[in-house]
Amino acid sequence: MSTISRILEIKNSILCEDGKARSGLPHITTMDHKQFKDLVDGDKVHLHSMTEKTDGQAHVFGHDEHGFYTQSSGSGSDKMRSPEDFKARAKAMAEKKGVEPNYHSAEAFGHIHKILASNKPLQDHLKAEHAKTGADVKVRGESVYKPWGRDGDHPGETKFVGTSYATHHMGTVGKYVIHTKLPENANHDVEHFKKNLSSKEINFDDDKIHHVPAHVDVKDEHKKFKSLNHDLLSARTTKTNKEAKTAELERFGDIKKRVAAKVDAHIKTLKLSPKWGSGSEGIVVHPSANKPTMPRFKVTSDSFRKYKADTKGQDFKSIVRPKTEGFRAMSFRDFIAEEQTKTHHVSVIPLVGFSPISHMGHAHDLGGAMKKLPEGDKHIGISSKADVFDGKERGDILHKQWGIHNLQHHVVKSAGETIAHAYHAAPKTGRRELHLLVGSDRADFAHGLKKSLEAGKIKEMGEHKWDAIHVHTPEDGDRSHGMSGTKMRTAVSEGNHAEFKRHLGPMFSDREARRIHNKIRDGLNSGAIKVKR
Repeated sequence: MSTISRILEIKNSILCEDGKARSGLPHITTMDHKQFKDLVDGDKVHLHSMTEKTDGQAHVFGHDEHGFYTQSSGSGSDKMRSPEDFKARAKAMAEKKGVEPNYHSAEAFGHIHKILASNKPLQDHLKAEHAKTGADVKVRGESVYKPWGRDGDHPGETKFVGTSYATHHMGTVGKYVIHTKLPENANHDVEHFKKNLSSKEINFDDDKIHHVPAHVDVKDEHKKFKSLNHDLLSARTTKTNKEAKTAELERFGDIKKRVAAKVDAHIKTLKLSPKWGSGSEGIVVHPSANKPTMPRFKVTSDSFRKYKADTKGQDFKSIVRPKTEGFRAMSFRDFIAEEQTKTHHVSVIPLVGFSPISHMGHAHDLGGAMKKLPEGDKHIGISSKADVFDGKERGDILHKQWGIHNLQHHVVKSAGETIAHAYHAAPKTGRRELHLLVGSDRADFAHGLKKSLEAGKIKEMGEHKWDAIHVHTPEDGDRSHGMSGTKMRTAVSEGNHAEFKRHLGPMFSDREARRIHNKIRDGLNSGAIKVKR
């Protein structure tokens, strides 16, 4: 069995909460009757909670009364206590089946186990968490194992199964993506894992994506679904009902396709950029507080669908692409030619500090200018230097204030890091033009950054270069409307909540504003935040 075939075999299963393997997440089109009923109930499909789908291997690690353990698709429900346990289980399973043992995956998962077990900060954290409650501490996610990768679609990338990831996002052996929306991970501080528990061999990451919560109206489809003969659909197939049941299943399938198309179309409008490189398997849609009974499902990306079809030996004769006048078919060759001539505009605010958070002056000034830049991907780098707010909190506040649905924020240490993130997330065909946006007082910095990029002196970019770089500042130079970080901090120090709320913005509820106000107040009292910088 080839390495790729083995990876695909492993990819076709994930771990249940009890550690046993089960079939993967459904697409809308593959949902069973109950799943689909729960999905369309209420005439809406909620897209309030979504994460990036990782093209790795299902994996669990934890700590119980017997110590550290790992689980994978190669361990079943057994808890592996040492790297050797994986090989022992592979041997036992092979003997049971009467075949020669294959240690390929056993050696890989054993290697991952060894690295995690030797990570002292991680082990200390797991032990401490177990000591608090005495309960099993379990972390669920996916491991991306570098030795199983192959040459990616572009320089500096490694492909796992069908998705190319930038290697600078990984440790020397790979990375571990924690599934943030799974119930068993709800009490884990993922930022702590990322910042403090990563090792040079395997770093921790999350699957979060930032998007505007929304719902898709499926009232018509729900009505058609309710009109189906549900007794017939759930009945055992017999000679007498086979023809009628087949017809009803076809109707059911058509309804699912219509809902899937609506959801897919909405997600495309979000213009979500891949988190870790040029490729993305797709996204996972999770149940939300508004609809907790909704099933979790996946929506694969166009590129991954093409990959899956290609692996099945299908020949792409044409690609159907939406246009304003309707749909048109074009040859694959023409499609590639067209893509190669496109210009992709990428707008980047390279680095902002915010002290302690953004205010409506930033939203009017930088946010207003960002909206006027050419259509395309938009990114902002938020300094990783924290006071009482971490990068995620700063990003969440910014997204709410600015209202730019396709703005991606990155918690970074340098402007070059933001620009590298933006470069690797951009389409890899055609021209890539960078639009640097800075405040009016930082124009000299931006022009210096441009020269360094053109000269290949930004280390985070490696050998990559933009086809063109443009520098932008807000048109009128000052759209802050008299707002500033100093005034915001002063308002908090003086207990002037109304003035603070004016700086924070009207899109925050009184409860939200009060929570943020109190957090800044506590930071001022502790000295973590200064009124005047």
